[in-house]
Amino acid sequence: MNNWFFQQAIPVLRSSYSVRIPNNWNFIINLQNRSYLTAIKKDSLVKNIYSWYYEYENITVYTVNWTFENIPAMKPEPFTSTINNYIGCIKFQLAVRPLQPGHSERLINDWQWVSNRLLAGPDFGLVIEDPNPWINKLAKTIVQPGDPDLEKARKLFAFVRDHLKVTSKGWGIPENSTLSDMYKSGQGNVAEMNLLLIALLRTQHLNAEGVILATRDNGLTNISYPVMENFNYTVCRLEINGKVYFLDASDPMMGFGKLPVDCYNGQARVIDKNPSAVYFSPDSIRESSSIYVAIENDPSGKFLNADWTEHPGYYESSDIRHYIRDNNNSQDAYFKSYQKKKSFKEPIDSFTISDENDLDHPVSLNYKMHIYPSGEDHYYFSPIMNAGLENNPFKSAERNYPVELPYVFDNSYILNMEIPAGYEVEELPKSVRIKLNENDGIFEYLIQKNENSIQFKNVLNIKKATFDPEDYNNLRDFYAYILKKQAELIVFKKIKK
Repeated sequence: MNNWFFQQAIPVLRSSYSVRIPNNWNFIINLQNRSYLTAIKKDSLVKNIYSWYYEYENITVYTVNWTFENIPAMKPEPFTSTINNYIGCIKFQLAVRPLQPGHSERLINDWQWVSNRLLAGPDFGLVIEDPNPWINKLAKTIVQPGDPDLEKARKLFAFVRDHLKVTSKGWGIPENSTLSDMYKSGQGNVAEMNLLLIALLRTQHLNAEGVILATRDNGLTNISYPVMENFNYTVCRLEINGKVYFLDASDPMMGFGKLPVDCYNGQARVIDKNPSAVYFSPDSIRESSSIYVAIENDPSGKFLNADWTEHPGYYESSDIRHYIRDNNNSQDAYFKSYQKKKSFKEPIDSFTISDENDLDHPVSLNYKMHIYPSGEDHYYFSPIMNAGLENNPFKSAERNYPVELPYVFDNSYILNMEIPAGYEVEELPKSVRIKLNENDGIFEYLIQKNENSIQFKNVLNIKKATFDPEDYNNLRDFYAYILKKQAELIVFKKIKK
């Protein structure tokens, strides 16, 4: 049965779709985004029908018509996993079909049936249930018999991640391929790499299972019944001493116990003898970042020395590591892009990235620079420097589907600044603290002047990852206020002698 999209990239005045379905055929029907559904008409009649070589007598044939009206254009917006989750459409999944009068075939099964099939298949379960001798031999070259279980797991994970290259996504081993072929070639899809990891872990009698999921760009999975086309990724679930770790050895920049952000897309399924659901929610990821800036007068009195230390969040650090790796492992390449992005006008004396190779923790950035006051009667200085919002990502006047942030986050910026030599403070921005809705976020802009210095703290804390369309205006206005506030300047006035 063909799917039908009521919503398009342009506005639609009216769109309708009619189907006729005999009652000996059964479809699971998913009607998505009912906001513009104006009518459903149903009718039925009893007749004899023909299918293949058989005649089916006294079959009830249902006719159903769906109508959508005044449908706005569907266009991509920032912070969207995929608009396919929200576009107005109707989709059909064949569940039962007749084979002959009195006999039908069920095509949609439960998760127990799917799990049993995967566990018994050469594309998934067989390779981890009874690993080939070469996998046992490989494991002995990576771990030592006396290693603690967690140390064994970390070594095996790092080996697969660092020695093999991912080529594509997938939940299973491709047809006419084996783990041995993949290992010899040094590359494979996501499932092949993580199934090899699971097989290696099991040689050490560790409790490791496969987990299939859909990445965010692939759309949501159906919670009610299994459709394998929805799934495009496999990771490892490992349990040691009662603690559960989820591992993805296919991402060269992921640490132990971390999954890429794209994997946090709701329901996933553990494939074992007793299959179960796990849920990877963006709300479960908290990304914390901080910047500390110290600015002091140079003894010469001609300029200010600034020391900037930045601690990005874990996933931002992963992006930095990917950038460096993709540019011939050059920190200088990242420094140039960083400087361009921040649009610093001041000369930078030094720039360093620490902990680049410690994939279990975030990196640290540090640079030192000179700041030259204007020398004019008034010197205008932005206390947020180049650490504030660059723009409001929510530009559209309205939005008809949710805002999906990749995670919740807590960003802080602290400035301790000596008042430039020869100047005094004429005007200081006011401190403010505002909330987004009741408890969805908070913005703090706190500034004070002491005798010879200024202390400033800027905090942006967003406490949930998904916002319904009804919250869109509040979210847009919240960011607009932050942009305006962060644009305010400290005004220094030259001291007259």
